[in-house]
Amino acid sequence: MLDALQAADFEPQVGTTFQIEFVDHPPIELVLSEVDVRAMPGRSGHRTPFTLLFHGPAELGLPQRIYPLQHAELGLLEIFIVPLGADERGMRYEAAFS
Repeated sequence: MLDALQAADFEPQVGTTFQIEFVDHPPIELVLSEVDVRAMPGRSGHRTPFTLLFHGPAELGLPQRIYPLQHAELGLLEIFIVPLGADERGMRYEAAFS
């Protein structure tokens, strides 16, 4: 499923919420803040690389790993996210697709 996803699948979802469910912790919501397409000239036959930027609660920093992110339109996606540090909107996380 993840291999078929393109930046265009996420672009309409900017500003929407992805929820992470935990067994031993209340759910956490991440808001998709940005989709950044990383065009690579000469790379044909593969999807164009892109990154997703999420914002979550400032008081909680999730470690980098694969998380099950549930979204109303896209369904359940297992995505590897990396914490980038906090800014004025909360803790930032990045997911890269190549």
